[in-house]
Amino acid sequence: MGRTSDLGRAALWAGVALAVVGASLAAVPSRAVADERTGGYFSDDDGSVHEPALNALASRGVFAGIECGAGLICPDEPLKRWEMAVWLVRVLDSTDPAPVIASSFEDVDADQWWAAFVERFFTLKVTLGCASEPARFCPDRSVNRAEMATFLERAFDLPAAGPAGFADTAGNFHAANIDALAAARITAGCASEPRRYCPDQPVTRAEMATFLARALGLVDLSASMRFTAVAAGANHSCGLRGDGSIDCWGSNPFGQADPPAGRFTAVAAGANHSCGLRGDGSIDCWGSNAFGQANAPSGRFAAVAAGWGHTCGLRLDRSVDCWGVNWNSRADPPGGQFTAVAVGDASSCGLRIDRSISCWGQSQDGVPAGRFDSISVGREHSCGLRIDGSIDCWGANWIGQAASPAGRFGAVAVGQSHSCGLRNNGTIMCWGSNWLGQADPPPGQFIAVAAGDDHSCGLASTGAMVCWGGDSIARTGSPSERLEAVDAGLYHLCGLRQDGSIACTGGNSHGQSNAPGGRFTAVSAGELASCGVRADATVSCWGTDAHGETFAPQGRFRAVAIGTLHSCGLRTDASVVCWGDNTVGQLDVPEGRFDAVSVATGGWHSCGLRTGGSVACWGSNGSGQADAPAGRFTAVATGRRHSCGLRTNGTITCWGSRSEAPEGRFQSLAAGAEHSCAVGADGTVACWGDNSTGQASAPGGRFVAVTADADYSCGLRADGAVACWGLAKVAAPPRGVIAAALSGSSNPRMCRPPGSRGATTAGFPLPPSAVPSIGTLRVGVLFVDFSDAAAPFSTRHEAQRNLPFVEQYLEASSYGRLDVEFVPLHRWLRVKHGYGHYVHGSSIGGQPLETAVAAEAASLADPNFDFSRVDALMVVHPSSHFGGGSTAQEYVSTQEGDIRTLLINTFRVQGPSDGREWGDIAAHELLHNLGLLDLYPYDASRHATPQIGSRGGWILTEFGPMRLRTYVSADDWPGTRGYQEALEMLAWSRWQLGWLDSEQIQCLTGTEATVELGPIADPGNATAMAAVPLSQTEVLVLESRRGIGYDSDEALLAEGVLVYTVNAAISSGLLPIQVVGDTGNAHLDAYPILTSGQSVTVRGYTIEVVDDDGDAHTVTITRTGGSI
Repeated sequence: MGRTSDLGRAALWAGVALAVVGASLAAVPSRAVADERTGGYFSDDDGSVHEPALNALASRGVFAGIECGAGLICPDEPLKRWEMAVWLVRVLDSTDPAPVIASSFEDVDADQWWAAFVERFFTLKVTLGCASEPARFCPDRSVNRAEMATFLERAFDLPAAGPAGFADTAGNFHAANIDALAAARITAGCASEPRRYCPDQPVTRAEMATFLARALGLVDLSASMRFTAVAAGANHSCGLRGDGSIDCWGSNPFGQADPPAGRFTAVAAGANHSCGLRGDGSIDCWGSNAFGQANAPSGRFAAVAAGWGHTCGLRLDRSVDCWGVNWNSRADPPGGQFTAVAVGDASSCGLRIDRSISCWGQSQDGVPAGRFDSISVGREHSCGLRIDGSIDCWGANWIGQAASPAGRFGAVAVGQSHSCGLRNNGTIMCWGSNWLGQADPPPGQFIAVAAGDDHSCGLASTGAMVCWGGDSIARTGSPSERLEAVDAGLYHLCGLRQDGSIACTGGNSHGQSNAPGGRFTAVSAGELASCGVRADATVSCWGTDAHGETFAPQGRFRAVAIGTLHSCGLRTDASVVCWGDNTVGQLDVPEGRFDAVSVATGGWHSCGLRTGGSVACWGSNGSGQADAPAGRFTAVATGRRHSCGLRTNGTITCWGSRSEAPEGRFQSLAAGAEHSCAVGADGTVACWGDNSTGQASAPGGRFVAVTADADYSCGLRADGAVACWGLAKVAAPPRGVIAAALSGSSNPRMCRPPGSRGATTAGFPLPPSAVPSIGTLRVGVLFVDFSDAAAPFSTRHEAQRNLPFVEQYLEASSYGRLDVEFVPLHRWLRVKHGYGHYVHGSSIGGQPLETAVAAEAASLADPNFDFSRVDALMVVHPSSHFGGGSTAQEYVSTQEGDIRTLLINTFRVQGPSDGREWGDIAAHELLHNLGLLDLYPYDASRHATPQIGSRGGWILTEFGPMRLRTYVSADDWPGTRGYQEALEMLAWSRWQLGWLDSEQIQCLTGTEATVELGPIADPGNATAMAAVPLSQTEVLVLESRRGIGYDSDEALLAEGVLVYTVNAAISSGLLPIQVVGDTGNAHLDAYPILTSGQSVTVRGYTIEVVDDDGDAHTVTITRTGGSI
């Protein structure tokens, strides 16, 4: 995928915010600010055809330091080579590089702020310099249009194209790249009749802005290029353009991304087929037709919807007609008239003319009543958009995919296990599974949204298509470079280059494609991790380490194999050792000498080829996959529940769940999850077994090796070219499609584990029920008292003592990203009964909890209060009689709809006559509404302090408003009060809420790193949080705490670095976040903040604070060993 793995970052999305790193831009002016009146950034481009492009790039910080004056860009000046380096590096990397000490070019001064950009430009291989011996870059030389074409072709990996027909480019060194630029519709040339390109003409700043914006899809496209509709299938997508043509891209094993020519008015994408509605009302379908799902009936239709094995259309008479597989009667629509139809994998739904929903096929429980504007059906869940703009979802909800979000929407789309909605303000929100980034939409303005199995797409207001998620080989396809060996993982593929370096392509959600540098002799790709044997015979692994599968032992190896949960290596002494999960004995290697080893794809067993030629298998054997037959073999391969061996006579024998094998003589073989492939004696490839995604449909031609995983296979040709089939047979995105994904070792998604289901979470994304954490949060406030607990003062007195603190605290903690507005109803609402009527038996620390008060308060206020204007409802009892807070996850019904509530002052106490202060409690409860969970170390019934024991008292410190508790002995801190409230929010919580940008986070995946941490209260341009992914759900987190902000007034016993672990799979009250050193009860042997010179080792990582300059803490993180 490109010349180097770094070049993959060229696939950027339109909404990406390019960061400006202060440390590397000390002498650079700040980025331009748009004029509030015109929205423009520069005064000298007004009326220019290039103004939209200049504004689009300026809004993303591309021009910071490049402006020629305040509000000036000098659009007609030629672009210099060093300026080109700055622009393209910011676009490719989405951030600014760190300063350099020396330059690779003799004529580049390393002290220049832009020297680091030139160096990065060189390492990305976008430039080779302008001269060698000595190496020179010619930074001040103008870029001509021919050179510009080569820079863009290298940066964006533009596909080769035929001659564009320019009369003045024949024989030009850059001619091929100019043709590629024209084919990508980035340029149309400089003149026509005859068509000319003007290769030697300098490119101006304004022209370059337009070329770059066209490459990124940031400026309006012509009618023929603009998309007007979007559809997402399982692993492919289709878009309808303004001229009526259809373009599709993504996985293409069955031709589902090969639309026919002609004009259409609508498009639909199923699992492995697609359909289009023509202007005459007829339907054309293409792709898989295994069940007749592409055999559209004749007649005229008004709409079409495609699923897994069936398709439905809405005829002009408003009846529904379906075709394809009819299991569970999914293709048997009921009679009647409909206005819309939607199709999923095993069920279908229609919207009747009375706006009610009618479904058929496999049942999805909970189809709601009421009137709807649209519906979307997925594999096991569905969602509908009600006529009031709210969304209602039903069906499977194991990961929150059917948890209907609050708010008003204009569209809804359902994927395999996630859902997305288009808000009325044009932004997109998604909920449910985010395993491959499919629920992580980019910012920006959209007019439509579609959801596939593991990816999503949004139609931007510019007419460009922006897609995210699907971080897998199904999006990238075969690698473009020549390789000497390849191995297929679940979502990614790794290969060995001729120089011994490793190239990986495909998914990188867990760093599995972040191959380290150096020379290797072998490589293996697993599910979410990879391993390689270095030239010195040591093994290095990278990616997830949920079960220890990447923590390779020391020693010398000849080969390595990695699977789903474990890995095995063949040592140079011919012994085999395995590491990782051992649930079913997959690490229990038999004794003896081996020549090869294989680890199951997606399974839990392994097989080895003994030196004498016999095969030995161990681990799971539920289907007989470990019962190797007798005889002599030359190779062995393992699938999920089967294994295959290549006998010395060239024949293949398989055992386990897939015992079938082809006849003939073969020279090598590979096994996927439920299929296998082999290279025949003549070099052709034969595959057998599961072919549900085309993984067993091998292409023609001769190969020297083959590799396979669950849903795809790849072959290596003699010239080093790689051809893949199955999900990895991919149609490249056409012009106007932007991939909104980050890649590389700094990918923050690797440190964003999916959270537990429910109304609160320690992971990502925030629950769909969460109220807004960005922008304006409007909170209604009702004041309630009782006949036996009457308020002795006014509601204004209650509000003025507490609400300002909540507002100031949350706005400061969000760094100004959240604007809290309280909307109080200033009168005491007297409920019908005394306090005792509203309690039940559950308790926290013996205090009874209230129920039903919020609902009664809302009904009392409803005639005089507009609940449609607020996002959450705070119900306050008089602080003269009550304290504490609770129940931040209940909803009450109002005339304007349901609204989420929080209760303040719910525990009966005898307070002072003028009331208690409860601002910090209200902030805590309101943060529950935003999606954060409790960090108490005990469940709700065990808020007990530790026993004093033989030592003195204990000092309790609570970090952040969600109360991350630690107890340390008072003996170590004489004279210190027994309770410390360090109220500054945890960095992790701020990141969850969107209050920290990804650029402020360092997600570390290597073996060692050094990080400078700014104080979380005010990190400035420094890193605010460092994180190390420990498993699929766990992250190690570091943040700097200083006695400023809400940590002032001796809230901290010491300033330094707080280290804690996050387990996003754990629910509230069960220690989802633990301070390092906490064994489960929050009692620590030492204060948890590390000061300069101190270190701690946790889960195989040693964290040491090596310096404290008063502004930042410098920390080293080193992987040292142990169980990770």
